[in-house]
Amino acid sequence: MIEIIKIHARDLKIMVDGMDQLPEERAYKKAHEKYAYKVSTFFKNYRLQKSQLFNHIKDILKETKQKRLLK
Repeated sequence: MIEIIKIHARDLKIMVDGMDQLPEERAYKKAHEKYAYKVSTFFKNYRLQKSQLFNHIKDILKETKQKRLLK
């Protein structure tokens, strides 16, 4: 995914070269929307999984602490 985004960023010259290349510009914009959605979804899933992981670790630590106090 990172490589795809890097290539996409290099292709930005299509948009800023000052020439009217309407089909290429439309294709670039469409690809940009697709990549923006994928990156947004990735970060949402990343935050969710990170939160779940920390909650799981927190539960394990609480359980370990309770066991230690009972001894």
